Amino acid sequence: MDSKSISLLSLQSRMMQKDVTVQGMTVALNPQFIQVANQIINELIFTQIDQLPESVLDILAWQFNVDWYEPDSPIEAKREAINDALIIKKKQGTPAAVKRVIEIYFGSGKVEEWFEYGGQPGYFRIVTNNTSATSDQAALLTRAVDKVKNLRSRLEMVIIIKLTWDELDGASITWDELDALGMTWNDFEIWEPMFRSTIALTFSEQ
Repeated sequence: MDSKSISLLSLQSRMMQKDVTVQGMTVALNPQFIQVANQIINELIFTQIDQLPESVLDILAWQFNVDWYEPDSPIEAKREAINDALIIKKKQGTPAAVKRVIEIYFGSGKVEEWFEYGGQPGYFRIVTNNTSATSDQAALLTRAVDKVKNLRSRLEMVIIIKLTWDELDGASITWDELDALGMTWNDFEIWEPMFRSTIALTFSEQ
């Protein structure tokens, strides 16, 4: 049944369809019924986020109080930020929330706590292998992360890793491929001279 083109008269019983009054009422009401049916799609917010225009996404981010939503981010990142709003809200203040925001704005990445890399207590850093990331994107990510991290923790730096392997003629290697080789993150650190060059983008908090 297509609600956008249905006839109200066809919904009546055979006897009612022969009634002149019913015929007149359905003819009068049918355009209004179809108009309402056509507008229903605009109310299906959560099921239509992937189709909504950017201007509507900006309004929804404000309405749903998506603190980590960045107006200057790509539209696909905006869609993900809104789609995961309820999940991130539940995890806000945890490394899991920070990691999800990293994935939204950088595509992939991980959170390293201070004790994992010998940093200052209370600090953490973000590590990503998104080689297309720029300093502007890192600054955008920093603002978003600041909204979901716990208040006591401070982001020390964003590290963008470029994975290369001379034996593969410079072909890039993803973390999934490293996992397939049976390598852990610690192994990766040990193999650093062979696998990577690192760009550290550091931001001080005011």
